[in-house]
Amino acid sequence: MKEVPVLLQQGFDLLTNAAAGFTSNDFRLSTDRGISKYFDIYSINNSVAALQDNCGATLNVGGQNLVQDTQLSYWTSSFQYGRDHKFRVRANYSDGQTGTLTIDGTNTPVSAAEQTAQVIVYYETPAHKMYTQNFRMPFGQGLKRRTYYHTVAQNAVGGSISSSTFTAPRNNGSIGAVGVLTVVPLNDAANFPNLEQSRTLVTITVDGIEIIQNVSATYYQAETGRDYYIQPIQIQPGATFNIQTTSQNNIGAAQQFQVYLTLYFDN
Repeated sequence: MKEVPVLLQQGFDLLTNAAAGFTSNDFRLSTDRGISKYFDIYSINNSVAALQDNCGATLNVGGQNLVQDTQLSYWTSSFQYGRDHKFRVRANYSDGQTGTLTIDGTNTPVSAAEQTAQVIVYYETPAHKMYTQNFRMPFGQGLKRRTYYHTVAQNAVGGSISSSTFTAPRNNGSIGAVGVLTVVPLNDAANFPNLEQSRTLVTITVDGIEIIQNVSATYYQAETGRDYYIQPIQIQPGATFNIQTTSQNNIGAAQQFQVYLTLYFDN
């Protein structure tokens, strides 16, 4: 029986908190995709006011706080260690476990800016754990990398979905890793957080199975996004990939961008 590719990252609903507000939302870990390996809180507000804001966040999973009362802006990719793996909170939970993200802007001084964050979970299966422990980039000859891309479609109404599909070559060996990349500025010309791109969620499937699911596009932003450009994963030659984006805000010509997917061949 062919091994189902691991779910590398799963993003849950974006949670927005008004200035001086208090809000939370619940989530449930995926079923039959392995156990959780890491948790991440991704803050998407990058204006000066938001980065200086005193807004707290608490991440609870299975009735236990993994992160409690952390400054939310610390988790944005604008901060010094935004690309560092220290953001990943290590915690193993079984599939289907429930959790809650809480954003609290009532601290003193109270929050003065809107804040938005997303919980992102990394999964692991026994086969994927063994594969990553022995992962090496070979020194052989042949095609090493090939990149495909999807252009996010313009839309006048939020909630627009667009996608691009391609098939990996069969004559270049199996795929040993993938890399996801977006190139967008964290602030637009008006120095306001570019929520159009951050509120565009990326889903990537391999032969119909999600390996990236509903993650904010700027999480993979080249300049300051999280540094996960090479992610080991076992994929058979000739697999069909689909890059899908769901834009919650309007996307005009000025907000259009590309989502790149690089395949690393086992040559």
